[in-house]
Amino acid sequence: MRRSLVAKCGVMACAFSLAAMMTGCGSTKIFFANFEADTVGGLPAENPAGAPSGDLIWLATSTMNGIATVVNSGELPGKTMRYANVDVPIYNRYVGFFGSEITLGPSAKLYAYWNGYIVNDVNGSGLEIWLGNSHFMAMALIRFKDGKVYYQSGPGSPSSYVEAGTYVPNRSHFILITVDKATSQYTVGILQSGGGTSINIGPRAVLNPGALSTSRPALYMLYGEENSGNGRYFIDNVTISEKEPAM
Repeated sequence: MRRSLVAKCGVMACAFSLAAMMTGCGSTKIFFANFEADTVGGLPAENPAGAPSGDLIWLATSTMNGIATVVNSGELPGKTMRYANVDVPIYNRYVGFFGSEITLGPSAKLYAYWNGYIVNDVNGSGLEIWLGNSHFMAMALIRFKDGKVYYQSGPGSPSSYVEAGTYVPNRSHFILITVDKATSQYTVGILQSGGGTSINIGPRAVLNPGALSTSRPALYMLYGEENSGNGRYFIDNVTISEKEPAM
């Protein structure tokens, strides 16, 4: 069993406690990957080891070495996936974590959460992470660039990005995205170690209400600008889950 991040900092301990409450009794985990069964230096497995069944990691091309690589990162314990801002066309940079198929009821809540950290991103392409449907349509989108965190206030161009706070490079964080289907709203919470401040976004209207009808929620990562750089994002314990609120 891998060592818990609780041993690294109190912020991460609180984050895991929060995640446990949200995905405990009555929850349905539809994606999980911690990369421990993968080979260091290789691609992450298309079908992550362990439960649930039917989830998958989608890579934009079959030649993703250098873009998506399993590593021992240091800042996060055990193996992680490193996502790199490599100089390839944007359409070859996508990574998607696709949940197994599920029927979301009208009052369902959807959760995506993970641990991660960013290194060497100055003057490179901005990193976009969003929770959406299986056709790239976003419900909630956040962006990391040059030490700042943004959210997208509406679908469309980067001009809709709104600054929400700052992040600490090379230090771990825990991110939780929550989507409430009943209200068509989302929230984002970011807990940071190493002196970073907490960031809370929302509740805000989902970016594309049509994405709420998805039967396969997905979390995406993309360095979404033409310029490349030395930016790297390390991600671990990637989870998507769903549960109906108690009536």
